[in-house]
Amino acid sequence: MADGQVPSFKVDTAFDGAKTVLYQFEAIEVWTTFHKAPRARITILESDGFPAANSGDFAITAPITISFGYGGDLNMVFTGIVAFKRIEIDPAQGSRLVVQAYGGEAPRFGGLKSLPAPVLTLEAGNNIVALADETAKNDVLGAKPLTAGTVTYVGSTVAEAGNTISLSGLGMLFDATVLVLGVHHVFRDGRWLTTATFGAPPEPAS
Repeated sequence: MADGQVPSFKVDTAFDGAKTVLYQFEAIEVWTTFHKAPRARITILESDGFPAANSGDFAITAPITISFGYGGDLNMVFTGIVAFKRIEIDPAQGSRLVVQAYGGEAPRFGGLKSLPAPVLTLEAGNNIVALADETAKNDVLGAKPLTAGTVTYVGSTVAEAGNTISLSGLGMLFDATVLVLGVHHVFRDGRWLTTATFGAPPEPAS
């Protein structure tokens, strides 16, 4: 992210990006994890008559493409179809449409002989927002203790499941290069955060 750039997003209801929908989005979330179909949840603030819910934009099986980025530089983080939707009415918080969508092929893990070079460096006091990290015994004789947990950082599309990231500024025990097992993007209140789950490699896909 360049200094001063504002997080931005785009929701298209066509795989080719031909139709960008404009509603009052409360939150957009995307999950990508090894061996699980990518999924997205879109929450829209509704008005009288539920125009978003009753439009064809979010019809069941309608295509959805979501892009996140900064300024006009956007990267696709999800493409799939609407699986289900629901409306919510809350006397205190108003009305909402919640859309759940699922993507196609899940990321597959094909095995790992050694950790590749990290694609992203996350540093305490800089771009790390939150961290839950633990070290544990590694069953591989002589290996460095296993580091596993989650790290939340300023929104980025750089790291995906199967990449590695570098954790720094945490001290000798917790500084490490770790394998990303899954990524969760959240865009809410004009802020974009990404949470990566990291740890031991999963079983290779058969």
